[in-house]
Formats: sequence, C-alpha cells, structure tokens
Amino acid sequence: MEASRTVADRNKREFFLMLLEQGALVAGGGLPHDGPMVADGDIEVLAAAGLLRIIEDGQGSTRFRVTPEGERFYAAMKTRAGEPVREVEDDVRGYLDSEPFRSRYGAAYQSFAEAERMLWGRDSQKQLTAVGHHAREALQAFATGLVERHQPPAVNSNPTHTLDRLSAVVQMHRPTLGDRRTDFLDALFGYWREVVNIAQRQEHGGQKEGESLVWEDARRVVLHTAVVIVEVARTLDPLAP
Repeated sequence: MEASRTVADRNKREFFLMLLEQGALVAGGGLPHDGPMVADGDIEVLAAAGLLRIIEDGQGSTRFRVTPEGERFYAAMKTRAGEPVREVEDDVRGYLDSEPFRSRYGAAYQSFAEAERMLWGRDSQKQLTAVGHHAREALQAFATGLVERHQPPAVNSNPTHTLDRLSAVVQMHRPTLGDRRTDFLDALFGYWREVVNIAQRQEHGGQKEGESLVWEDARRVVLHTAVVIVEVARTLDPLAP
C-alpha cells in the first residue's frame, strides 16, 4: 500500500509476483526492482481476503492491485485511538496529543490533525495539496499561539511571517536561553524555513518546480511539521511568562 502511494497515476499502481528460483519476488507499483521477497501463497491469501485483486495470472508471474477494501484495511491498521499515526516518533506524537499543548495551541493542533487525517485517509492521493494547506496553517497557528503566549515586543503582526514571529520570541528570551539553546534555536530557524517551503510546495501542487506530487511528499510534510513544532514548543514553553 505504501509503495503504491508513491505512484501518482492510480492506473499504474500494479504489482507483479514473479516466481524465481530463489523464491517469490514482488515488483512494480513503486517498489524497487530487487524486492521484496514474499512467502509462497501470501498473495493468494490476501486476494482471498479481498485485500488484493488478481488481474492476470500468466506463466511464472501474477499481476495484481490493492483493492478499495485493502486501502480501508490499511487505513484502519494505521489508526490508533481514532487518530492516524505512522512514522512520527512516539514522544513527538505524545507531546502533540498532550493536554497542555492542545490547550495552548488548539488551532495549530486541529490543523495538524486534519493534515494527518488526510495523509492516512483512503482518498489521500486526492488530498495531497490539502495536506500542504493544513500543515502550513498549523505552522502559522502555532507561531501565533507562541506570540500570544510569550508577548514579545515589536513583533511582526503578519501571521504568515512565521519566522519573524518565532525570532521575536527567541530574542525576548535570549538572555535566559544561554548559548547552547540559543545556538540550537538559530539552527532550527533554517529547519523551520525549509518545512514552510515544502508545505507551500505541497499546497501549490509542485507547480513551480514542475513536478507531480506523490504520497511520500505529503508524508514528509506532515512528519517534519510535527517535529519542528514540538522542538520549538519544548524549548520555549518553559520560559513563558
């Protein structure tokens, strides 16, 4: 399922099971040419469960696709306590889900949760630009919440200028932060800027670059939006007035 989502054209999301001397090999649909190897009979079992549909069974190879039921089953597997999850580290996810973060940055949390829900939803391929939109909204809402919580002087009032607003909060606490945390936050600015850039690219469908978006692009946006927000919050929230 994850390999198929790397292929933008749904009509090309087909796989081939080839029986070789060393075993059964699955190829196609975004998978590398040399794997993975699977156990004999796995494809037939998944097809019998309705998760795969065998299109053609030729000499020495079988062509198949993931069914809508397979997509629903995959989404259910990736759902825990009603919220989609995947490669976001447990501590990052736990921090975002914590009551303090949700109460302080409710708008940011809701936007991020919507981006994540779309990422793992059955129609995620149709929601790729929407994922970028909600991720960008999460970053803006978090920066706004941070400004409201810390009240830095002379802050940029434009909510889209997230880096300026974040910098104002850091400058406010620079004497307290010390060299180690200040250096870390200075480096984090570059990370934040790149996350904003990939979120904007996602929202605009990669038109400027002339590249079609795939599911992996959306996964990257959601993951790094979560990480950068949590790292900033963990560093600055303890210093809030």
